[in-house]
Amino acid sequence: MQKVFSLREKLNSLIDRRSQIMRILGKFLIMILTLVSLSNIFGASDTMQGKHVAIIAAIACSFIPFAYIYPVFILLCMYYLSTYTIDVSLLFLFGVILFYGVYNRNFTKYGYIALLTFILLPTPLSAMIPLYVGINCGVLGIAPMLAGIVIYYFLTSLNGAMKAFELASTGTAMYQCIIDTMVENKEMVVCLVVMTVIAVLARQISRMRFNYSWYLSVPIAAIVYAVLYMYGCFFFELSSNIWNVIITMIISSAVMELLQFYRVVLDYSRSEILEFEDDEYFYYVKAVPKVKVSEENVNVKTIARQQKGLIRFRERNKE
Repeated sequence: MQKVFSLREKLNSLIDRRSQIMRILGKFLIMILTLVSLSNIFGASDTMQGKHVAIIAAIACSFIPFAYIYPVFILLCMYYLSTYTIDVSLLFLFGVILFYGVYNRNFTKYGYIALLTFILLPTPLSAMIPLYVGINCGVLGIAPMLAGIVIYYFLTSLNGAMKAFELASTGTAMYQCIIDTMVENKEMVVCLVVMTVIAVLARQISRMRFNYSWYLSVPIAAIVYAVLYMYGCFFFELSSNIWNVIITMIISSAVMELLQFYRVVLDYSRSEILEFEDDEYFYYVKAVPKVKVSEENVNVKTIARQQKGLIRFRERNKE
């Protein structure tokens, strides 16, 4: 255990010394992934098709506060949506303003979850989204997670809405086709329901009072995620590959366990709760360990050996 605490202090010291650089690199990486995700959905636009332009935009966003990353993401979405019609951009803006009005108190704190959800949803790390939200953010993180899911399916449904718009009768608005397409999107409904349930389940298990509940919450919730997702696809007759779901569950669980190891063991932000009783009272004690281990400074001095002949000569002189 001493070695674990020593490793914890080394990593925390390294992170503290390089925290500013790590924040800049993290924001740069997030913006690069955001631009790549938007390009995969809309295709390379005339303005963003050059790699140097995307890198310059990501570098510029790396030096702004993290709370403003999500508004920049909204502006990028509106820029891409403007290539369709104005009413589509206005519909998207109305949804964002509505979300901000309902969730304005925690918009700055948890707004990044919507961006991370948008980035991770089409990847094998999609199952990590509700696990992270439930364990680290709680109920307040569910709303931006759902907003990120809706934004992703809103943007990906544009091609289907365009086809429906071309086949619709004259006078049908483009935004009406998008709304109808999203309402009929059963995959989005399954994703919204399953991720909400898993976030609540992971939260409840991680807060239970038994040993290693913070570790067991990840695999248990991940297994339930796979079962519910497969059942939802079966219920709505959606095509799904069971092996892709299993791989997503395994990779997401492994990454989340690493994050939990840092948070619980290395950073040790988790508190212990002790419960005991006597004949008259129940006692509940909440203890937050305050452990700081420093490296021992061991100075090894080299002692030169004397030759045996010299020692014998000195002993004869003493006699």
